[in-house]
Amino acid sequence: MLEIGWLIGYAAIGLTIGAIAPLFGIGGGVFMVMIFFLIGMDGLSASATSLGAVLFTTVGGSISYLYKRSIDFKLTLIFLIFALPGAIGGGFLGGYLGSYKSVLQVVFGLVIYALGFLNIWKLFKNWRRARQPPLRATPPPPAGSPEAASFQIQSPPVVNIVSTSPATETKPILAGTTPPVGTTPPVQVMSMAGEQNTQPTWKRLLMGGRWHREFADGSGKVHISEVKLMPGCILGIFGSLLASMLGMGGGVIYVPILTMAMHVDPPVAAAVSTATMLISNTAAIFTRMNDVRWEVAIAVGAGAALTSLTVPCLFSGRIRNDIFLMIFWGLTMCSATVALIRGFL
Repeated sequence: MLEIGWLIGYAAIGLTIGAIAPLFGIGGGVFMVMIFFLIGMDGLSASATSLGAVLFTTVGGSISYLYKRSIDFKLTLIFLIFALPGAIGGGFLGGYLGSYKSVLQVVFGLVIYALGFLNIWKLFKNWRRARQPPLRATPPPPAGSPEAASFQIQSPPVVNIVSTSPATETKPILAGTTPPVGTTPPVQVMSMAGEQNTQPTWKRLLMGGRWHREFADGSGKVHISEVKLMPGCILGIFGSLLASMLGMGGGVIYVPILTMAMHVDPPVAAAVSTATMLISNTAAIFTRMNDVRWEVAIAVGAGAALTSLTVPCLFSGRIRNDIFLMIFWGLTMCSATVALIRGFL
């Protein structure tokens, strides 16, 4: 049994992690593993106990996102189908890595550092570009000047309106003008995204195309994404495998996959990641039940559950996408630092 001082300390750790992790779609496992490792746990028990504590974080976060109706269940189910086998396999392999676990942690840390620097640099570039004054159109030169001869005003392009009636002739009109009275409106051509969206989900997945997804959350905001299913789901298998082996919930890997590879809107990605971790992390725990120190996992998880139930409800969807990504990549690079430290110790 733990002393009351240790219980309070573990609960305080959980309160802090639970307030931050679910809001950004992560479970906080990488930070828990480092804390457990520093207080004297061996690597096997630290990673397994972390999985047990992350369970409470994901339960609280998922309930909070359910309350706000922010979880895209269809996308979550598709992503979970691929993430779940990787999480189970990683749970079994986690106990047999030995010295290779340090190598994996170093590789994981370096890859996350590279992705973090790249994305933060892109965000800064976009911010600088947005703050620049808009370019003004160049006025035409005065008539009779030498520059007037080379200045050409482009006329609007001419497009053909094809009538659906065989009796009506094709007539050219200027783009952006109203068709003449008596003409048949032009036939609308569906985009590739729309064509693929009329096909079954499994067929879009196998074809590797984009899935035009529109999802409205509880606040009424519509999130529109052109989702790349195939690369994201394949990466989800290996991402969940690696996360489960290293004792992480997986959000540090899931959110980059959802936002970068699958092009999902960041707030939706956070909710999908949290819901995915709830199932995949639970499955991984069953493979390592004997290694979990449940008194520690419950103490940390109790504190995490309290804050994870409330914080996403208050702030989810209210953070701008660029601010969200900046904070997320900052947290992710902190987790990469932890992984590198563990790898070299």
